Amino acid sequence: MINCVRGEKNNEVYRILTYVILNNNIHHKYYFDLKVEGDFTYSECMKLGIETKDDWNNNPMVVEKEKLKSMVQRYLENFLPCENMVYINCWNKDLELIKDVFISQSNSLVESPLPHEEHFLNVFGIQQSREDLIKELNLKTNPDDLFEDIEIDYQIWSQTI
Repeated sequence: MINCVRGEKNNEVYRILTYVILNNNIHHKYYFDLKVEGDFTYSECMKLGIETKDDWNNNPMVVEKEKLKSMVQRYLENFLPCENMVYINCWNKDLELIKDVFISQSNSLVESPLPHEEHFLNVFGIQQSREDLIKELNLKTNPDDLFEDIEIDYQIWSQTI
């Protein structure tokens, strides 16, 4: 399960959150941070513990997109022993980045991830946005949690499978 966290001002991806789920249990959490061109809002700066965009971009753990691809490739090597294909769950808004960064770096990932929106439509015959599902399912998380966005996605996923 993958969720791209985007900036409030410019919708630019600055963090990619991942969960590895086996037998409906979370087995691994990981995140990748990307350099950004746009500015963060005050609330994003507070949440990330930074003062400016430069503080974020100068962190050695924050990488450019090309470096991210090599990091993802090394990350995905952990799944090479798997006999089964690995499926990715994500939202439509993240699909192109997921294909570019993750799918292109691995032979064990299924080529076309099934976006959550298509899953909900296929299985339940409903077409709802993430925000509608959060309200409908009355989801709550800890806003200080680094993985808050993906935790919400996992709750949506686990309540709808």
